[in-house]
Amino acid sequence: MILPELFNEIFRKREAKATTALLSIIKRIDVLLERFLDAHSPVMPYYSGASDLIRAAAATKTSSPILNMSFHSLCIVYYGQIAGNPGVVISGRRIYSKVLNTLQHALSSPEECRSIWVLLTVIVLTAYESLQHSSSGSIIKHFIGALKLLEVHGPSEHVSGLGNICYVQYRSHWVATALICRSRTFLADLAWKTIPWSTKLLPKDLMQSLLDHVADIPALLERYDSITKSLKTGVLSSFEASNQQKLLQAAVADTKRHFHQWEKEWVASYPSGHICDVPANTGDYLPNFRCRDSITREIITPAVFASRDPQLIRTMCIYYSALVILLGVDTQPDEITLPEKYHYACLICRSLEYYIREVPRGLMNGVGFFLRVAYDTFPKGDIELEWAEEAFKRIAKGKSTKAFGSMLSELSV
Repeated sequence: MILPELFNEIFRKREAKATTALLSIIKRIDVLLERFLDAHSPVMPYYSGASDLIRAAAATKTSSPILNMSFHSLCIVYYGQIAGNPGVVISGRRIYSKVLNTLQHALSSPEECRSIWVLLTVIVLTAYESLQHSSSGSIIKHFIGALKLLEVHGPSEHVSGLGNICYVQYRSHWVATALICRSRTFLADLAWKTIPWSTKLLPKDLMQSLLDHVADIPALLERYDSITKSLKTGVLSSFEASNQQKLLQAAVADTKRHFHQWEKEWVASYPSGHICDVPANTGDYLPNFRCRDSITREIITPAVFASRDPQLIRTMCIYYSALVILLGVDTQPDEITLPEKYHYACLICRSLEYYIREVPRGLMNGVGFFLRVAYDTFPKGDIELEWAEEAFKRIAKGKSTKAFGSMLSELSV
């Protein structure tokens, strides 16, 4: 047998072996799906959110060929990843590529793009990208696409059923996407803050009430960017720019008042528990977070924030992150805003140290955004930044989420 024929024969045998292995995996796809859901979407009595949505989508996957195919790619890649089998991972990627092509066709159709199955497919693909991170910016691209689909659907399509779960349980992700895009979205409209809850079967909790205020911040970021650009290009005179900055400062101050009022009304009387200080652990999973004392400027290891309800910790991370972002467009002098930003960034880290240790990998959804906000706040070379970098690395390794290995630069606001 001549050399090219030998290579072809070897290749055919490898392909046949890979195909056989893939068929074997597909036969066990429901078992693999359950394993994935147990690891990444655990049923937990004290938590509802993104993990519930993935489970709900999985329960209805046979209703839609594209959704079913997206779960196949997710499960096969997950199995290949935990089994250390690159061939299986490649097979999952091929199915993922087919899903993307089918999805592109669906998005170009005015009728199909209004389907709940298309929206669910995009959400499942964000879970895939969390595992694989196939390209830079892939996660935020999917979220931006999903945000556009939500707008096409309209708020009335999200009053009940899967539509309501898609909007409400992933709302923190939609709002974070708007913050990253730094422009006002439909999420700030009154209709989107009221209609999905109009049945009153599930009233707003403390997180949803907070997100009502966070959804207003992208408009302030857009105004800030517009003023900055106008100053650079000379479109505004210094007098006009000063007036615009004063108006922006008043809007920022008003928004901050809303946030502090929310904290007084919701957090102090939260029925499912409160936040308490606990001593820092020995750094078994994460290194202990260290920072500077606000008075002495000495390096200290502060207490960690804990709660019997992790949802409260996660909500406070949204709160601290929102305040850091708000302070970024606050036109007050740096000597006023920078210490505040540093303070809230440290509060994020002190909250995440407990949260990351205690919750399963499936509840890492959203953590990357908070961690990136803190990371972008700390100066280069400081110990706080080193902790954030190490946290990204350890989450990527311990929670099987490759996206964290890139430190999620695509999530910067």
